Amino acid sequence: MNEPSGHEFSGPGAEFVRSGSDALRRLAGLPNATDDLELAATAVAEIEQAARVFGGTADHRRVGFFGSSRVPAGDPLYEQARLLGELIAAAGWQVITGAGPGLMAAANAGAGIEGGYGVNIALRSAAKANEFVGAERHVVHKYFFLRKLTLVRASAGFVVMPGGFGTADEAFELLTLAQMGKMPPAPIVLLDQPGGCYWTRFVDFVEHTMLDTGYLRPDSLALFRVTDSAPAAVAELVGFYANYQCLHWTGERRLVLHLHHQPPPAALADLATRFADFAGEGITPGSEQPTDCDVPGAAAVSLLVTAKRYGRLRQLIDELNAARWLTGAD
Repeated sequence: MNEPSGHEFSGPGAEFVRSGSDALRRLAGLPNATDDLELAATAVAEIEQAARVFGGTADHRRVGFFGSSRVPAGDPLYEQARLLGELIAAAGWQVITGAGPGLMAAANAGAGIEGGYGVNIALRSAAKANEFVGAERHVVHKYFFLRKLTLVRASAGFVVMPGGFGTADEAFELLTLAQMGKMPPAPIVLLDQPGGCYWTRFVDFVEHTMLDTGYLRPDSLALFRVTDSAPAAVAELVGFYANYQCLHWTGERRLVLHLHHQPPPAALADLATRFADFAGEGITPGSEQPTDCDVPGAAAVSLLVTAKRYGRLRQLIDELNAARWLTGAD
């Protein structure tokens, strides 16, 4: 049976199938378009592969994990990554790594076959997952940008451990996406071995080279946490969703945050005062229904964003998660 063409397809998302098909036809009509057509076809095929692996597993939150492939078993960093994987699985979450050796294998080993996934990159040789990634939970990408896209889209939080250029690239990519609002707000934890200085030196560079020269806003530092404790890293991941659940925009500037627990009026008034630079017209109870949240909350707050400063948004989410009224305190 022949598959329907783009203009014959009538299922969900038919408009995207038609527009994509039309764009490919136009691209095919351009001179020297073979390489671009291969990239486009590969991208669609790999997005489909990732959707088949991750599309039906939203019953667990997942942690995107990044770290060096060169760290041997027995190294303190390796043991820290293994412990992290164990604690993530114990918290009811799952781990997604790059499926490689080193720290990636350690995190997968800690989480176990049923608690982890691998998103590999095809280099000169065939991409092979580490022994702790099951075949049905393994995705292979040709292009790095697609690999990072899959890891970001499938994850509700992120942990980055020390590594080389590739790990640093992934860390800066995450921070850039968070800073620019190109991914949903999520916890980003920079985790070292106990007593390690990899990330403290990074923060020193950020504060004294980027921040002091005006290349960053001070609230950008709220987008990530640094720790050398695996339990603290997991507490940060889980705690990010203590009250906050998800968000959606209604229009260009109206933002709705979906929560487990509704802040009382006095708490909203206090937050409105403290975040007047971000939500200039106040913060009020929200009634809009979520449009794209996997786990919609039972309550919501609404605000008109004065400027899309995502560091300030992260600080507001932290306040909503840490508020004393969550536990019934005065």
